Amino acid sequence: MENPVLRYVLIFGVVAVILFLVSLLAVWFKKHPNRSKGNKRRIRMPKVIPILAWPVLVVGLIGLLASFGAQPEDAVAMPIAFGAVTLAGGFLLFIYRNWYVDAGDDDVEFRTIFGKEHRLAYSEIKSYTFRDQGFQRFLNIRGPKGEKLDFSISQYNLPPLMTAIGFHSQYGRWPLPGEPR
Repeated sequence: MENPVLRYVLIFGVVAVILFLVSLLAVWFKKHPNRSKGNKRRIRMPKVIPILAWPVLVVGLIGLLASFGAQPEDAVAMPIAFGAVTLAGGFLLFIYRNWYVDAGDDDVEFRTIFGKEHRLAYSEIKSYTFRDQGFQRFLNIRGPKGEKLDFSISQYNLPPLMTAIGFHSQYGRWPLPGEPR
């Protein structure tokens, strides 16, 4: 391509199409949350995480194996780089397998990315904060023993938890178990 303006228009068009497709995917994931098969109230990370993680893991493993036959000048850098790619893919699969959130009528149950399970009654919540990050709104909840749940309320719709937070902001106290909201 000789014309630099045409080149920039083409690059801009490709980036615009990619951004449009990513935004469509984000809207689809918001409308169709990834629910656990065993417990339909549990919401897990979007399925795009393992869809991206498996190719990263496979490419990392293939590159790691290929790095052992590399030229002497690449013998140190290739295993380190492909080892990091392999670890990144494995970590994405690990966090996808572990993390979930489940908001019940009286408590929220969640598992961290490292597999530690917590159950936090709404009346035990010490503090909560909302923050905006990019185009998403996040909620950070802290429990009495240092439990922390931080998630995007734009992506994970949890009406019982939001109702309990509304109750707290209206009455200045948390709803007791079984109390109507």
